[in-house]
Amino acid sequence: MPEPRQLSLPVLGMTCANCVAAVERNARKAEGVTEAAVNFAAEKVTVSYDPDQAGGAQVTADVIDGPQSVVWDETENRLHAQKAVLSWLVEQYRNDNR
Repeated sequence: MPEPRQLSLPVLGMTCANCVAAVERNARKAEGVTEAAVNFAAEKVTVSYDPDQAGGAQVTADVIDGPQSVVWDETENRLHAQKAVLSWLVEQYRNDNR
C-alpha cells in the first residue's frame, strides 16, 4: 500500500463548528479519502487520500464539487448574506443623503 498523500483546499464561509463538521464529514465521503481535517482559522480542509484509489485532481474535484460537498454551499450562503448587508448599507446611505 502506497504512502497516503495530502491536499489542502480552501473552504470559505465557514461560520461555526457545524460548518466544520459538515465539511469534514462530506470530504471523507470522496473516493479515496481516508482522513479530513478542517482548520477553521486558516479556512482550509486538509485531506489524506490513497493515490491507488484516486488522483489528486479527482479528490479535489470530489471534495469541492462532489454531490456531498458543502464547500461552495457555505461560501454561497456567506456571499448572499454579505450582498444583503451591502445592499442595505447602500440604501441607508442613499436615504441619508437625499
